[in-house]
Amino acid sequence: MHHRKVAPFPPLSSQLHTSRTLERIVPAHIGDKFGVFNVMIVLSAYGVFITLALWLPSSITLIIVYALI
Repeated sequence: MHHRKVAPFPPLSSQLHTSRTLERIVPAHIGDKFGVFNVMIVLSAYGVFITLALWLPSSITLIIVYALI
């Protein structure tokens, strides 16, 4: 018998695709109301904050949460 190696997080791919779809739709609608440049500034600041808060401690759980956000 051969043992198959199972991925530790098999549904992760579908969750990533779902979150990426929302990340494309929601900022576009907000950008129509408040201005594209203003939304880009806010989302860039959010990205810097999330990167510093979740990536720098570098535990595997935080890296997975970072990938999902």
